[in-house]
Amino acid sequence: MLVSTATSTTLSIDLSQEWTNDTVVLKTTSKPPGTPELSAPIFAYDDQNDVFYSGFAGRVSGYGDQPDPPPFGLWSFKPDGAGGGTWDRVLSANDSAADGLTRPVDGFHAFGRGSALVFGGFATDRTSPETERLRDSIPLPGNLQLDMAARQFTNHSGNDDSPIVAVLGQMHYVPSFG
Repeated sequence: MLVSTATSTTLSIDLSQEWTNDTVVLKTTSKPPGTPELSAPIFAYDDQNDVFYSGFAGRVSGYGDQPDPPPFGLWSFKPDGAGGGTWDRVLSANDSAADGLTRPVDGFHAFGRGSALVFGGFATDRTSPETERLRDSIPLPGNLQLDMAARQFTNHSGNDDSPIVAVLGQMHYVPSFG
């Protein structure tokens, strides 16, 4: 019998060392209490500070021991250079930077040059406490942008009546040339 459960750890591999399937060492990093355990999360890498950001997109899993949807927030994972790292809360739902924001899932996303962008997606009964009573998924027009240096979000909302919403696709950051 296979049982799926949420986990409060991150598994990682030290990529600075050679390994094979037989010799690989999986490191386990505990997450602090309150760190969201999301399905379809986004991990945005800030190359200026060597840190990953997460927690602002995704949903709780529909399998196993489904927890309540966590409030909107931003978490960071700082790699330690040896295959592990440290999780920290950057901002919580109580911070003014999170006011009025909805955690999307299944939107297009990309990151680069100090920003992470989520375009479209859905709000569902598993994305946040505010949407927990939804019966159907609600399309989210517009985009959510994270300024990694300021650790602030900007909600570029679209027209709620717009027939165009980006879901289940790909988006890539392409640096400018010249």
